[in-house]
Amino acid sequence: MVRSRNQNADVGEAFGNVPLDGTANSFLSSFRMSSRHSRLSLLASARFDRVTATGYFEGDFLGSSTSANEVESNDSPLRVRQFWGDAELSNGISFLAGQTWTLLTTHQDGLRPLNEYLALALSAQHVVGFNWARQTGFRVTKDFGNGVRFAAALLPISGELDLLLEGLAGRGIGRYAAAVGPDLAIGPDGSVHRIRATQAITGIDWKATHALQLYNYVGLEFYGRTSFPGSTVGYGSPLLDLSPCVSQAGFPCPGGNRSIWQIMPGIWYSLARSEHGMVVLGISFLHTRRALWSGLGGMRPGGRENSFVSSIRYHLP
Repeated sequence: MVRSRNQNADVGEAFGNVPLDGTANSFLSSFRMSSRHSRLSLLASARFDRVTATGYFEGDFLGSSTSANEVESNDSPLRVRQFWGDAELSNGISFLAGQTWTLLTTHQDGLRPLNEYLALALSAQHVVGFNWARQTGFRVTKDFGNGVRFAAALLPISGELDLLLEGLAGRGIGRYAAAVGPDLAIGPDGSVHRIRATQAITGIDWKATHALQLYNYVGLEFYGRTSFPGSTVGYGSPLLDLSPCVSQAGFPCPGGNRSIWQIMPGIWYSLARSEHGMVVLGISFLHTRRALWSGLGGMRPGGRENSFVSSIRYHLP
């Protein structure tokens, strides 16, 4: 991973903390090699009379630990991404329990697990504007047939080309965005206010050949100002002194993000394929821009970053 500005981050991009112009990290670039996004997965399925039982585990090495460091051994704890069991009855009813992608994440077709639409992005934080959550829960679904669906899905144009258009708007939803925005603001009287947010992503996935897949995504996240007359509390107050946000001294920036947008083109190319598995190469470019709400005197800091990410993966047959 090559970044034009230093985030002090691994493969999980900190989209909401792109270094602002004038800060120390805006003058530093970074290069990092990492194996933490490598995944281990296990799927087991069996048919019992009128029930199909499925169990699934998926993990990577993006876990956190107080003892993990990059001083000598690059310790990277195993992290559970998905771990669930599912029972599907012959009448179309299914029961799922465990940790998986929630229904907030767009599905390609229907609501079955392992059928979610996930951007082809190399970043562990996906792409700006993409809404997702992987949490423990219990789910009951029913397939009524005749193409009935209860979730927004990817709309296929053909077998080779897919278009994506996904969005979420509301109050108190910032936590679900790729940039992990704010949910709440506290007023001068201690009252709780939900912050308005809009997150959207559009893009295209094109399978040009059996070995080459191209994609491009454009994402936007917007967070509403929640301020109070005569007070600097809340979110994005115009009375805040934002001079620390453009200083190299390292003082905390009190400003709030107004918008974050990103464009992300990339490719996946199959280098080798056989009965023993497949080796694929991924290359992606990310251009990200971040703007804060204006503060005292109309000051509005902003930042931009260019990143180049590559990955080689081996898929078991």
